[in-house]
Amino acid sequence: MYCTNCGHANPENSRFCEQCGTPLQTGQPTPPARPGTGFVPPVAKSSMPIWVLVSVIAGAAVILGFILPWMSAGLFGYGVKVSGLTFTFYIFRIMFSGMLGWLEGGQVFLLIVAFLIIIALLVFIVIMAVRIISAGVKLLGNQSVLPGESDAIAAKIKHYSITGLILLGVYFILVMVVVGGIMADGLVSVNTLAFGFWLCLLGFGTALIGATVVKQQKS
Repeated sequence: MYCTNCGHANPENSRFCEQCGTPLQTGQPTPPARPGTGFVPPVAKSSMPIWVLVSVIAGAAVILGFILPWMSAGLFGYGVKVSGLTFTFYIFRIMFSGMLGWLEGGQVFLLIVAFLIIIALLVFIVIMAVRIISAGVKLLGNQSVLPGESDAIAAKIKHYSITGLILLGVYFILVMVVVGGIMADGLVSVNTLAFGFWLCLLGFGTALIGATVVKQQKS
């Protein structure tokens, strides 16, 4: 039992503080730290919310989905499966191998801009997944969670998840509409979105739901 006046730790059920004589009340909460006394009340360990572990797993799922096939496409009449990782390789291959020589100057410029935007989207999708994982791991590594720290991490994960979902949406529109429209003559065709893309979508969505649910439960 801690004294509200000096912070001295007294035996349970004490009526008066052994150090300063201040009357004590049974069952009173631990007092906050008082300026100048040098007393810092102990911080009790709090149970780690399950959503933190779920967020870390969801972020890892996005990384895995980035490596797995994102789409099934036709390239020069051959069927290929392209992941988020290998898609960058194919983009550079198309840009620097002379495959665009049959297009007009304006079309080449628009196509290169679209390709560069796609590469940037893929990079930032990975960055958002890594940030979700690092935020969750940071909280998991704490021996004790300070008040408000869990809420702050939840807000960060929610922000990263929303950003990742937006990036995936822009990627979908750009690949299926812009690139698909420019290459509509049959040189390159996008057939279906594969498992890897949906796994990334599921990972960001799961992290967002977890971070949102915990904030609602605590409010």
